Amino acid sequence: MRVSDERRRCDSVGEDPRERVSAATFEPLLSAEVAANLVDLHPVTLLRLAREGKVPHYRLGRKVRFRATELNDWCMTLYNDMAVRVAQP
Repeated sequence: MRVSDERRRCDSVGEDPRERVSAATFEPLLSAEVAANLVDLHPVTLLRLAREGKVPHYRLGRKVRFRATELNDWCMTLYNDMAVRVAQP
């Protein structure tokens, strides 16, 4: 089936094949500058932590990208680890 045939078939049922991945399931990748702003770090510091494997990241060629939800989970893990250390006698 050619792409144009698939589009025609999907258009007949009201579905656009380009919209198969819904906006709710797609999370954009963030640049180091935007991601660093979210976690209140300098972009160079965030890139260094990514290079050391301490923060979740994705390499796309020479570029490094981040997901906001993974950065949030990483921050919460750091916060919880710190809270456990403070609570221990």
